Amino acid sequence: MTSRVVSALGATGGDLLAFAFALIATIASFAGEDPAAYAFPRLLAVLMLVFCSANLARCAIARFTGESVLTFDLARKIAPGVAVFAVYLLVARELGFYLAALLAFFAVSFLYSAHRHPGRIAIVTGAVIGVLYLMFSVLLKVQVPREFFL
Repeated sequence: MTSRVVSALGATGGDLLAFAFALIATIASFAGEDPAAYAFPRLLAVLMLVFCSANLARCAIARFTGESVLTFDLARKIAPGVAVFAVYLLVARELGFYLAALLAFFAVSFLYSAHRHPGRIAIVTGAVIGVLYLMFSVLLKVQVPREFFL
């Protein structure tokens, strides 16, 4: 049954797994008693569900038009970003959320930027992390992982 759904959609098992996770996260975020406490996770879960649904639709359209959904060349281009994300997950607890996010954002920006100017990337990275700090810690008062640096 599952293989028929996967082949009909043109999706991979990972696509369906991500969609299932997003659906479960969305349902769980609406199950809480205090709506204000779950506003941010609810927003993220709904956005994740929307993006996963759009990805499944893209896979289905590609399947019916005969296009390849994921090519080796595309996977090769995505791999460095996935590696940065994996390293981020490994070091985020030791370095703290903001420092790890700063390093990961800088690395991804440097890898995928059309113009690799480290100074500009550093300024933009600092601005984005500053906005994250203001949004999470000041405005939303969300508890982020705090270890070595913040």
